[in-house]
Amino acid sequence: MPLLTRQVQVCVVQTFFRRVAIKLTLLAIAGVYPFASYSQTFHQPTVKEIQRIITVITADARCPKEYQIISVGPADADKALSGEESTVARTQTILRDRTSHLIHEVFSDAKTGAVVEWRRIGVVQPVLTDSDCDSAEAIVRNTSGWLQGLTRRGLTPDDVVLECVASGIPVSTMPFRIVRVYTYMRPAEGSSIYGRPVEGLVCVVNLDGHRLVEFYDRELGPIPEQSGSSRWIPENIKSRKSKLLKFIKPPSSIAVSGNTIQWNGWKLSALIHSSEGLVIYSASFMRNGELNSVAHRLSLSEVVTTYGDTALHWNARYTLAVGEYGLGANVSQLTPGYDVPQNSKTLSAVILQDGKPVEIPDAIAVYETDEGVLWRHTDSRSGNKMSYPNKTLNITSISTVRNCDYVFTYKFHSDGSIDIEAGSTGLSEVRSVIDTSGSLNREFGQSLGTLTGPNLLLPVWQQFYCFRLDLDVDGPRNRVSEFEITSAPDFINKYGAAMQYDNYEWLFEKEAQSEISAERNRSWIVWAANSRNALGGTPGYSITPKTYSVPLLTTGHPLRSRADFLRHSLWVTRYHPEEMLAAGPFPNQNVQPAGVSIYASNNQRLRGEDVVVWLTTTLVNIPALEDYPLRKIRTTGVHIAPFNFDNSSVSPR
Repeated sequence: MPLLTRQVQVCVVQTFFRRVAIKLTLLAIAGVYPFASYSQTFHQPTVKEIQRIITVITADARCPKEYQIISVGPADADKALSGEESTVARTQTILRDRTSHLIHEVFSDAKTGAVVEWRRIGVVQPVLTDSDCDSAEAIVRNTSGWLQGLTRRGLTPDDVVLECVASGIPVSTMPFRIVRVYTYMRPAEGSSIYGRPVEGLVCVVNLDGHRLVEFYDRELGPIPEQSGSSRWIPENIKSRKSKLLKFIKPPSSIAVSGNTIQWNGWKLSALIHSSEGLVIYSASFMRNGELNSVAHRLSLSEVVTTYGDTALHWNARYTLAVGEYGLGANVSQLTPGYDVPQNSKTLSAVILQDGKPVEIPDAIAVYETDEGVLWRHTDSRSGNKMSYPNKTLNITSISTVRNCDYVFTYKFHSDGSIDIEAGSTGLSEVRSVIDTSGSLNREFGQSLGTLTGPNLLLPVWQQFYCFRLDLDVDGPRNRVSEFEITSAPDFINKYGAAMQYDNYEWLFEKEAQSEISAERNRSWIVWAANSRNALGGTPGYSITPKTYSVPLLTTGHPLRSRADFLRHSLWVTRYHPEEMLAAGPFPNQNVQPAGVSIYASNNQRLRGEDVVVWLTTTLVNIPALEDYPLRKIRTTGVHIAPFNFDNSSVSPR
């Protein structure tokens, strides 16, 4: 065990119990004991609690007369808090003043509803809400230009449906709430709206001014005929139910109490946040009979999707799923037997719909899977066999944002490693084109997409997933290094097969910025700063990306500023309780750099401090016919594994 700090050594105590209390508190502050913030309460607010919170806030004298409630959800306590303060479950409420356009951020006691803190943020734009979309549709349907555009195409308002999306590229820096509205043919029953776009009819709406600020009307392609609808009818999919394996009884190895989960040496909590969706807290792993801290908070801080089409109105069709829509605000109810195994244990969450709390049952699924062999060996001389199964605890959530279903799974393995898997499936978004014969589908040469049917082009797209990894290896005081494996230099590599690894520690934030490199087998390690393993070495956890490709956006694209974290694959910053989102807390309509690049600009010291790793992985989709109308899931993620953390190979627990 590490030596006591000098502060503890000089303490004069009067009773045994007081001496123990002071010892634990000071050791937690020093970072040599599994930290005190693990006593924090991780609580998913209920419908009644949120109703009480809204009632208290709206009755407060500081509440605007004309307000819009954007979100209510769990709030993080500062990790520096200890004692009774750290055990109070808090919520965060975002309000918008419809008159002044100011944003209010209110923190409340989840149990009593009492206001703990009230902040006026300024004029920024929070995520879109259902009421925003309802207002936008009403404005567009009463606009003469849009009605004339329908008439020229031989359509009536009853023939079409509208979809409200984030503005994408703001037309100016004005403080008004701006959205973009696309037009689609009204689908037949069981069909998707995305297969029949009314291409080139786009409205940009000022919700505060109740008017259009931009109108785009160009007939870029004919309205496609109905295509692929039979594959999208839910009844046709559910007819395969008899083929599913049924596991009725949940495994007894999983213990769930509230939002806290214990399994095979792991203890952690899982909550749904309004912005990030599924968040893992206080993950600890059993080592030598004691729980040792691994991570304080694991989350997906932003997902950016870009489409590779050249049309002007498609240039704005990129999304920031966290900052413009909210993954938690769009969490879906999971279907056991389809989304997750039938024997899953599930947890509910509460989201806002039209400003009112609504419970989403089965928002989080907890289940065990067998992923084959963790390790094994057969002794060729004795014939003895040793093997250990790779049992895995899975925690899954799905959020649906427009046409895209984002699937998130945290996998906790018996050897102390963690896999974070993130991916997307859903309905393909296509554009209407003149081509009907497939001339755009050249097997060789260059193409912007794939023709999936007459007049339907599915563009190439990229998705960027930025993971926020607040690892606390044996406590919050850590160190971070970059790890590379390369061929040894020629002067010591006489036979040509020598390999070596380089392990370079970062001392300050500005140097802790790097790129994923397959050529150098690059990974990163978060080390404990104040503990040692059995051999006197430093225990740590390695971080390895699963996929990557460079961003294909040009340097002048507005998204380069709005999602400035794309500048590097990896950043490391000092922990600050308000720094949670890679693109900043309010990236909607923002045109200035924010988020991680600003956090790192302070160039704070990293060695022996509480650090946060931000890692971005990428998916690139070359569309195929099999991706329409529903595209199969593609995943990326991060592998987090113990590195000198335990004293030997994992033993059965």
